Formats: sequence, C-alpha cells, structure tokens
Amino acid sequence: MKRLVTTAFSIALSTNLYAQIAFPFLRIPPDARHSGMGNIGVATSADASANFNNPAKLAFTDRTFGGNITRFAWLKQLTNDMHITNISGYYKTKSRQDAIGIYYRRFDNGRVNFSTPNGQSNGTFTSLDQAVGINYAKKIIDNVSLGVGLKYINSQIIGNNVIGNSSFHTGQGMAGDVGLFGMAGKKDNFKLNYGIALANIGSKINYGQQDFNLPANFRLGVTPTFQKNKNKIMFGFEVNQFFYGAPLAYSIGTEYSFDNTVYARVGYWNGNDAFANYLTFGLGGRIMKQVGLDFAYRIGEGVVYNKTAQFSLVFDIKSFDKEVIKTL
Repeated sequence: MKRLVTTAFSIALSTNLYAQIAFPFLRIPPDARHSGMGNIGVATSADASANFNNPAKLAFTDRTFGGNITRFAWLKQLTNDMHITNISGYYKTKSRQDAIGIYYRRFDNGRVNFSTPNGQSNGTFTSLDQAVGINYAKKIIDNVSLGVGLKYINSQIIGNNVIGNSSFHTGQGMAGDVGLFGMAGKKDNFKLNYGIALANIGSKINYGQQDFNLPANFRLGVTPTFQKNKNKIMFGFEVNQFFYGAPLAYSIGTEYSFDNTVYARVGYWNGNDAFANYLTFGLGGRIMKQVGLDFAYRIGEGVVYNKTAQFSLVFDIKSFDKEVIKTL
C-alpha cells in the first residue's frame, strides 16, 4: 500500500494541477545553500549551483574549478525509498572570461510492484529519472555575462511495460537553458547583482500514451550585498514564472557570512497555491575558504517540502598550484 500511495503521489506531481508536466524534479533546488535561502539563486554570487540557477553566473566564479554534491530524501513522510542526487562542477578558463559547467541529476522514485489483473505478483521495477547537462558562460563586458546550456533527460517511470491494454516506454528528451547575469553599483562595501534565466525549454516527453511538457520557467532576481570588514550580508528577491498555466511565484532570502567561512541563511518561498509555501533555514562552513558543508531545512505546508533536510558537500579551489595544495 505504501508503494501504491507513493507512486500515485509521484504521478500527481508529474501531471500537476495546472498542466501535464514531466520531470518536476528539474525545478527542485539541488543544493543546500540556495534551498536555505528560499530557493533564490538566479542573481546570487556564483558557485557550482549556477548550473541549475543561472548558467551565466559561471563566468563570475572567482575560483579555477569547483563543485558540489548533494543527496537528500524526498517525500520521506510517505516513503523511505525516494531520493534526489545532484553532482555539479565547473572549470574557469585561463582567460578568466569564460567557464564551462557540467552536472548530473538523478531522481530515484523507488520500487514499483506490478501485478496481474487477478492480483498476482508480476515483478518489480526501480523507477528513475535522470538528467545530464553542460553549460557555457562568457563575459560580454566586464560586469555582464551570458550563459547557455543543453541537457539530455531520461525518464524510466515504469520502464518498457504493458499495463492493461496500454504499452509504455522510457521517456527521453532534450532541453536548453539560457541566462544573463550582471553587477551594478559595485563598490568596496556594496554591490548589486541581477540575473535573468529561462530554463528547461525543449521537447515534450512521451511515455507511450500522451505528451508531457517539461517544467519550463522564467526567473528574474536581484541581490544587493553589503560588507563591512569581514562581515557580509546579502539580501535577495526573485520572481519565478512557471509556464503552462501555473501562477507567478516569488521568494526572498538572505545570507550572512563571516570572513567567507561561516554562513547563516533564511528564506521564504511563496508558490501562490501552485506549489507549497514554506520557510527555509540554512547553515554553512568552509575550511580554508575552499572546502565545506552546507545544510538546509524547510518548514511548510503539506508533505512535499515540509520537514525536508538537505546537505551539500562543497569545494571551490583557486588552482592546482603548490601554495593551494599546501592548504588542503
């Protein structure tokens, strides 16, 4: 029964109340840093999560290479076999004007039990969604960059099977992302970032019976940052328009850091009834400002996001030179 409930809930997430949507996991924030700030991210400072939030930000990373790894339970109040995994990385070229990012996302939907019309067991199947992608970003002027990305998506919700009189197969598709990122009013103790991104623009997915749209969306955000000595605080506001009938959502968040070593975060996401509304909290720490751990926790409505925790292992390395290696 537990598996049936979970499967039904997964289908409800995929079909959505507003339209037929596939791969909803593509819009679930994959890293703990931005999850702790109410999901803002299109205009925050650059890191490996730019692969998800805004590919244009990759050109503004101040390190040579970096990445993050996140894995967390999903719908744990209903089941214990659903997880989301994200591995993301980037490399900034020697010109310091452009960067390349790669990522892999995986949504383990759990095990599905099949049965015959008379109730006899007819095997099991491990349901799985995956996406792999590459991004490229380049500064077009000193304070503005553009980014583009391409991803391949593979969905094995129930595999290649026949249920009743209907046959189903693996869903596959391609999608693209595009973004813009910039800085305005940059001074010693203040800067203002802004960002725009279009994500998941691509082909429809078919499992054998009907077409499903990808979770395409448009994001616009600003993040002013104030700094005094080693203390820094960033505020962010973002609007998020999901396509195919969902109403406009917005999020706010803030991040305090001391010497880029210790972090505290808080945020709020308002989905205007299209998606759950919830509060978020986060903490983070870095060793030698290069390797660290981020944590996020959500408290909200329903069972989808409420009491969801995330941990991310993060690394941002200046270079492979001997001085950096000595600090690791």
